[in-house]
Amino acid sequence: MAIKFGSDKRIQEFTTGRAACRLALIRSDLLPAPIGKGEQGEPLWPPSAVGSLAHDNGLAACLVAERGKQVRSLGLDFELLSRGLSPKLYSSLFSEQEVQLFSKDFSWKPLAGFCIKEAIYKCLFPITREFIRFDQVQVTSLDKTQFSANYTSSSGNQGQIQKIKGVIHFGQGRIFAAAGVYNSGDWLGGA
Repeated sequence: MAIKFGSDKRIQEFTTGRAACRLALIRSDLLPAPIGKGEQGEPLWPPSAVGSLAHDNGLAACLVAERGKQVRSLGLDFELLSRGLSPKLYSSLFSEQEVQLFSKDFSWKPLAGFCIKEAIYKCLFPITREFIRFDQVQVTSLDKTQFSANYTSSSGNQGQIQKIKGVIHFGQGRIFAAAGVYNSGDWLGGA
């Protein structure tokens, strides 16, 4: 299967991202196997690992854990703090309740909300294998170190709400959001 990238920039980001994955695997004492690209663009992790990858604007970041020990899935995303969200994108991303939550600190919370939704998608996709819409994830609380959100499934357990917790980090002019689910069903950052 040929991998399509679209541009030299995307090729460079893909290569940098996969290098970050190999380094993370090595540093975690896991076999540094190649990280493929799935049909939906998701990283294909070796049988020994679960992980998540984010890359953009010359930076690649990766989270990895040994498969089968404690962690079932991970999700990571980051954005430049200087990035603005267009009004059209903003209105398609967030509910009225989220807009109210973010209005208390508009300088970073909407961008964090976007990162959170992307991190949750990356965490849940390997488990559900389903596309998750932005309106299925509702950010319910957020500060500069952690977040809580609700995820509403669109199939299977129709309308079932799952509570999700994760962490926020600021560094290198960016905001990072990470979500992880343990084999026990608990989420990173608490049950």
